[in-house]
Amino acid sequence: MNVLYIGEMGDAVNSLLALSRIASKVMIINTDLTHFYNEVPGMKSAIGSSCRVWNYYESRGSLAGNIPPRARKLWRYFICLLGVSILRFINRGSNEVATVKKIIEEENIQLVFASWGTDVIPDIIFLRTIYPELPIIHHLATFPTSQTSWFREKIEIFLLGKAKHLVQGFVAASNKMKELLVKEYGLREQSILVCPIYYTSEYFAKERLSLLSDKDHESHLVCTGSTNFSYPGNNVIGKILEITHSKIHVHCIKFESQGVSDPYLHLFEKFDTPEMVNGALATFLTQFDGCLVLYNAPAQRLRYEFSVPQRFLFSFAAGIPVFIPKGIFRRCEEIVEQYQNGIVYQNVEELNTVLHDVKTMKLLKNNASKISNRFGFEAQAGQLSSFLSTYLKN
Repeated sequence: MNVLYIGEMGDAVNSLLALSRIASKVMIINTDLTHFYNEVPGMKSAIGSSCRVWNYYESRGSLAGNIPPRARKLWRYFICLLGVSILRFINRGSNEVATVKKIIEEENIQLVFASWGTDVIPDIIFLRTIYPELPIIHHLATFPTSQTSWFREKIEIFLLGKAKHLVQGFVAASNKMKELLVKEYGLREQSILVCPIYYTSEYFAKERLSLLSDKDHESHLVCTGSTNFSYPGNNVIGKILEITHSKIHVHCIKFESQGVSDPYLHLFEKFDTPEMVNGALATFLTQFDGCLVLYNAPAQRLRYEFSVPQRFLFSFAAGIPVFIPKGIFRRCEEIVEQYQNGIVYQNVEELNTVLHDVKTMKLLKNNASKISNRFGFEAQAGQLSSFLSTYLKN
């Protein structure tokens, strides 16, 4: 099958590697407003080839190129309300339409994979103005994407309702998300595949490092989440310090400390995308007793009910236990409780007790290592391939 991926490159790399496993040809229309690429970061060095990339907003001669990014983003959401017929009239004869038509025809595209949440809905509508019949699969890795705002959550639910009839199938992150799609929008169960796209084998650890805890006989956890604390959901410094104050070492990506200092808090340089793809990050993670999955999450937001975040999935690429506080990501909690590859802890005291229980930690580490490959993309490639194949344009 020949697949066109449309979405922001920052969220695309692993999905592109995954699609390259099951498709004859994959290309990408990158819809990032400010970051443009000549090729997919890390992909060529990982598998020897890359995808053709076209950056939708790179052209500075277009109207979009002269509008500030924030305004462009608002405009993209606004056009969802105009409808396909009006947009087809507005876009008629534009360079963007001509370029996308040329790409789809030259590459003999049979299927569009639109990813990874509601941000791509304007692009789905745009494609429909050009090709009314081209099959589109909407990948909902996260839905809704709102971290804290109930109002934005309602808007996203509304927007998906406006575009649901333009899409042939959906790839959802969890059964709970599927239940919402069926109940809220009346979608057929057969049109939804539950398949959170796991990391491909390239991301997995290439060797196992000596445990830091074997050297100093103290517990060491790593937090792989973003430390861009300007996003409310990422601002977990208070949760981290609560843990370090109980004399558990926590290692996280370097951030502007602004006076934050603790002998049990350690910062490391952020790994770039190629280092993630070639397994360097996963190998680095093997020296820790476990992966700490934190989020500054209001429990009532649906995002945390349905989604399986990348900071959680990376623990499987490293084959190390997961430690997650109760009441954040419910689907992640279910996985941990089912496979016993970590713990869902009520408080820091419980976390500390488990980390110092030699027998329990041995069991958790063995389980995490044993099930690691079960959460690699290769274990789910067949079901995704079969699902996409049913929608192919002949």
